[in-house]
Amino acid sequence: MKKIEAMQIAPQRSQLLIEYIMQILSDSNQVCGEILIDSAKINNEKMCTLEIFVPQANFEKHLNTGIPVQQVDVLIEACLEDIADLALESNNILVSPLKYLHSMLSGEKWWIDITGDNDNKIELNFVCRGLKIRDQSENYNSKIEEIYKNKQTNTRSK
Repeated sequence: MKKIEAMQIAPQRSQLLIEYIMQILSDSNQVCGEILIDSAKINNEKMCTLEIFVPQANFEKHLNTGIPVQQVDVLIEACLEDIADLALESNNILVSPLKYLHSMLSGEKWWIDITGDNDNKIELNFVCRGLKIRDQSENYNSKIEEIYKNKQTNTRSK
């Protein structure tokens, strides 16, 4: 798959991710979920996947995005844009910056915490990531900082 094809599919897969995030956050019971943007070998090709786990709801889902790992940067870019939009549009959902941790035992970890107004939580982990993750992180984190700064300013001015 060429980059242009991935760019056509990525927004749809990102919206699917947002739909699952919204479903988890709107669960009437307090739940904590984990979503992994990961990879799996499917039909002899390494593909990006969404791995969704909500243990309290006894829910587990494994989705093939149809995007090969070589195009993971395209998928992550679309997901980060939609998550930033979620932060912008919602007053009930808190979205963290993209966090990074390097550990000698577990290697690199990249994740975003997402919390709903009923304290439902999701940890979105970028297990599969491309070479642009640092630049994507900087751009996303700047957007998130600006969004919350503007929200504070608008709240104070009312």
